Amino acid sequence: MEGLKIEFLGFVKAGFPPPGADEFEPALDFNQMLKRNQYSTFCMKVQGDSMVDAFIPHGAVVVVDRSIQPVNNSVVVVTLDGERMIKHLVRTMDGIFLLPANEKYKSIKIEEGMDFSVWGTVTHVLIDVFKPRI
Repeated sequence: MEGLKIEFLGFVKAGFPPPGADEFEPALDFNQMLKRNQYSTFCMKVQGDSMVDAFIPHGAVVVVDRSIQPVNNSVVVVTLDGERMIKHLVRTMDGIFLLPANEKYKSIKIEEGMDFSVWGTVTHVLIDVFKPRI
């Protein structure tokens, strides 16, 4: 199956570029870029605003790879007591915590007896910045 490729036209400045930043880049292959593992990569649409400070707003599409083991502070999709949610996964000496990226929300400590599993690790966030905002 032919992948989606978009021609790479160069760079746009957002401050001072690093040395060598004006080198030629090939077309971007979004299948290769977003889908590291063909059979374990999925997209999910975000509902809610608990991750806005991690640049994951309501309506964003996250790319989730179930084969990647999360590291401390990874953004993950978890299942907690039957509900799927997206949070930072943090392990400390005090336990495992799910942290939002919005101060309006509280962190969740994973306690014994909770039905908890990490569903997958978020690898990319797709945001439609063109869609008119009303």
